[in-house]
Amino acid sequence: GFKTKDAQTAFTKYEDIPCVIKKEGTKTRITTVMAGFNYTEFVIELNEAPFMVEDGAFVQSKALDLEGELLVRNRRMVFIKGSKPFDAVKDAKTGDRFHVLGVPRINLALVSWRTRNGAARPEVLDWSLPYEMVIVGVYDGGVPEAEDE
Repeated sequence: GFKTKDAQTAFTKYEDIPCVIKKEGTKTRITTVMAGFNYTEFVIELNEAPFMVEDGAFVQSKALDLEGELLVRNRRMVFIKGSKPFDAVKDAKTGDRFHVLGVPRINLALVSWRTRNGAARPEVLDWSLPYEMVIVGVYDGGVPEAEDE
């Protein structure tokens, strides 16, 4: 009976979250606000084949709402090895779609890139929140069919 977050509302929020990254000696400070909108139900369309790592996989994907409307063109999705979502995506290819449940988290690879490039391009330190989606569930039955209007 859990009610998932609406994809349109959630991704609009994720994309607009302000973020300031500052390098302070050997430490990095990230200043942002709480995202909320955890456990969002949406559809992913793979922009590439999954990239396997020791404990799972990463894949750049489009995020779509349940009617198939594009919300985000390119966002990293994270799959944990041994999970049902990982098993579903591990042999997938570009263009494959999955109906998923995801949770946002800060993408530390993007934080690292922004920190390394901040001196030459200071604007990258003030871009919106560098997030990725951890895919914690995959729905049986494939991608939902778009409803006729």
